[in-house]
Amino acid sequence: MFEMYRSVHITAHESDHTIPEALYHTQARVFKVYERVLLRGWLRALWATVVRRSTELRPLPAQYSITPVVHMGQVHPILIAQIVGSEDRADDFDNAFLPLQDHTRNRWMSIATAWVLGQALPPVELIQLGDEYYVRDGHHRISVARAFGQHTIDAVVLVWRLGPQPEQATELCAVV
Repeated sequence: MFEMYRSVHITAHESDHTIPEALYHTQARVFKVYERVLLRGWLRALWATVVRRSTELRPLPAQYSITPVVHMGQVHPILIAQIVGSEDRADDFDNAFLPLQDHTRNRWMSIATAWVLGQALPPVELIQLGDEYYVRDGHHRISVARAFGQHTIDAVVLVWRLGPQPEQATELCAVV
């Protein structure tokens, strides 16, 4: 199921008569949307530097002992506004899930094309810490959803609990 939207990508030089015209126009529309959101991400980053405010996607907290509590295998709609960080891709997107790196282009456009064509996309995988969510898998799908005005996204959620910092845990054990 994951591969279904990867095969939709069309490069600009493939715009000959073998590609259905509707798909070509869809791809052109998606390209314009990607260029717009990439530029917006770069401009937000520049403005954030000027006003000394961060637009960085937060990394998953590593300074704490994190214990997986529950794996919610069911798919749930999650508000995109509650997704604040990433397990491992914080440099590729900002906190509004705008792409910051041009290397995201092909993947982003493939997913956006599939979305525009109405193809089903798999749910994203999120880690829940308290009331906040961090992306484990699905950064591009979240970015595309936001770019096209969605407020929620289907997700499989892993619920984790923050424990004390490792050195605090050692001190607590020594006291006991």
